Amino acid sequence: MVNGNLLLLSAWLFISSHCVAESLVLGGPPWPPFLLEGENSGFAEEVVIAAFAEQGVTVKVAIKPWARVLAEAEAEAGPIGGLVGLWFSQEREKHFVYSSPYYINEIVVVSHARRTFRFRGLDDLEGHKVGVRNRGFYGHAFAKADNFEKISVSLDLSILRMVQYERIDAGVGDRLIFSSLIDNEPELQGKLTMHSEPIAMLPLHVGISRKLSRHRQLVEKFNQGLQRIRDNGELQRIYGKWTISQLPEQIFTHSIEPSK
Repeated sequence: MVNGNLLLLSAWLFISSHCVAESLVLGGPPWPPFLLEGENSGFAEEVVIAAFAEQGVTVKVAIKPWARVLAEAEAEAGPIGGLVGLWFSQEREKHFVYSSPYYINEIVVVSHARRTFRFRGLDDLEGHKVGVRNRGFYGHAFAKADNFEKISVSLDLSILRMVQYERIDAGVGDRLIFSSLIDNEPELQGKLTMHSEPIAMLPLHVGISRKLSRHRQLVEKFNQGLQRIRDNGELQRIYGKWTISQLPEQIFTHSIEPSK
């Protein structure tokens, strides 16, 4: 009887230890439609939570200003274990391990609608004041360009408003994000021109902080979960919900941007 009770207890402990979900806190800035403040989940949050859930990892997302999110994710004792959405750069690779991409961000230029400004390449920005998000990365070519002044601000919406009031000549950011912000800000509508030629096409990844002892295991769990929701149609459903034209098949043909 004693042996039987011990066997039952051992079995219960084994099952319990495998049923307890692992938890993870990821951060990100207000970044509609990818990350939304309040009770509603954004596109990136939905994809990341769904992929991790397939591997038994419960994710809580903390929405904070971009500079604070990065600082807390990089700090050894910071409360955030990684970032929901991150573009690749060599500098950030020192602090984060990157997952497989789950979206491709199209980086574009926005200018005031009444300006005759035309954008066909980075040379057209020469001599201009260009708004960028603080510590944002827009591809290697843009990072190396020094023929225009880069004005750092904390939010993408601030970039658009500065262009609207002509405090800067142009701004750069993701096409879907800029479109979403303009759609939800009546005072911006009709005031801005979004140029068709992209500056860069940047794969979007989950970035897990290297300060976590299990950072590589967590990245692998996300990658496996992402593959699962691709295979079972959940990823396509989320894309459709957000009326995103990119297909998961297109995303999976991209890899981390190579170091240069």
